Amino acid sequence: MKIAVQTMGCRSNQAESTQIESDILNLGHELVNSPNVADIVVINSCTVTAKADAQCRRMISKALKLGQRVIVTGCSAEINKETLLKTFPSIELFGNSDKHSIIKEIRQLSKNLNYIVPAPYRHRPIVKIQDGCDNFCSYCIVPYARGRSRSRPVQDIINEVVNLEQFGFNEIVLSGIHLGMYGKDIHETIDLAVLLRELLLRTRIPRIRLSSLEVNEINDEILEVISEKRICNHFHLPLQSGCNEILIAMNRHYTALDYKTAVQTLTMRIPDVCIGADVMVGFPGEMDASFAETEALIDQLPLSYLHVFSYSRRDGTPAAKMTGQIPENIKKMRSERLRHAGTLKRRAFISSQIGKTKPVLVESIHQTKHYATTRNFIKTVFQSTERYALGSLATVTLDKADHNFAAAHLVNVE
Repeated sequence: MKIAVQTMGCRSNQAESTQIESDILNLGHELVNSPNVADIVVINSCTVTAKADAQCRRMISKALKLGQRVIVTGCSAEINKETLLKTFPSIELFGNSDKHSIIKEIRQLSKNLNYIVPAPYRHRPIVKIQDGCDNFCSYCIVPYARGRSRSRPVQDIINEVVNLEQFGFNEIVLSGIHLGMYGKDIHETIDLAVLLRELLLRTRIPRIRLSSLEVNEINDEILEVISEKRICNHFHLPLQSGCNEILIAMNRHYTALDYKTAVQTLTMRIPDVCIGADVMVGFPGEMDASFAETEALIDQLPLSYLHVFSYSRRDGTPAAKMTGQIPENIKKMRSERLRHAGTLKRRAFISSQIGKTKPVLVESIHQTKHYATTRNFIKTVFQSTERYALGSLATVTLDKADHNFAAAHLVNVE
């Protein structure tokens, strides 16, 4: 059978979809990129915003109109189960804790072929180390959809990374819903720093990238280990707001000064570091003065890029009941202003790296053009008549900033 897996949302979903795809291949089925030609469509959904829920419903509706069997999992399936089944009674739903059962359902329709096919990993495979969240930010539905923080055993993670290393991968991305909570549910002596040290000691994979970190979890121990060369000098630090009153209302556990200090510390400690930020606009009670504080903080900081998104009212969260809900037109205006600021930050960061020589991971090729990514998350393009293998490493010198890319040329390394 032809099966398409459509993935929405976070890296945890991406990692889980990769496992589902691997299991599908091991059953002898064919994975297809286009859901239009599939017999079965598996939708790994997100519910972090109302827009994500609407996108999930559209994907289900389209597949059903094509006469396909539809399996829905992920956070929307967890939170909106009754609504989805009422709207689409023919679909099959599996909550986050039941994702492993999807392959059992598909297995009933298959001839279980006795061979193993390597997992269909991307060129930077995502290794999920943790799930769930204990923070309960006032705007976020995710803890209700995924439950409390749960960590994978250190040895399981080591085994997976060693396996990827043997397949020839040169970079992994460590992901989780709340990465900095890793290990706290296993033992008081285990945390993210311990895991990273074990990975550095017991694996040889050249590049280890972290999906995100909270600024209040960046202590001396973490700083020491993430300064190691094999840890990519690229960190995503959710900001959400630069106004302390809004951060308190969001139930975020840091101040604007804490965030500023963390960014400045990383910048001083780690050469050529790339630091990105999530920023939310339009949270209830965000007045013009509150937004101005966020703009001012962003302007002061050496951030490399911004992920800007509007507050989305989610039933079941404390923020949904708050007064001072912000009109959509104001959210749109504020988003546009911050996205423009983010564009300028990105271009300035790329420009600061021009003239430097860096290893890059090749991710796609078009004729002689090779598209690749540096350790510090700069997308580059270089020309080579010799075709590099996807996922391989090359060494380039960055020549010129070109919007969100850097034009580069190959460097011969003896």
